[in-house]
Amino acid sequence: MLFADTNIVGLVAICVPVGGVILWGIIHSVAENWRKAKTAEYRAILVQGMVDKGFSPDEVERVLKANDTARLRMSCKARRHRDAESVNA
Repeated sequence: MLFADTNIVGLVAICVPVGGVILWGIIHSVAENWRKAKTAEYRAILVQGMVDKGFSPDEVERVLKANDTARLRMSCKARRHRDAESVNA
């Protein structure tokens, strides 16, 4: 017989974890690129709205930098909060 029962078990034992890691990598890549695309879309909408309202390029740049700084602060704050919870748990 070409595939004995023990060979199939070994094959499945190898293919399932490897396939899971590959599937996770694909899903992670798609999700990350989707997030980047949506972020760029929202940013473009914000810039277009500011240009339509007559904001100067310096004002637009300042708002975009402030938005990036606020996002970074929120990320750091969430990380500190999560770390504090893990210490208290």
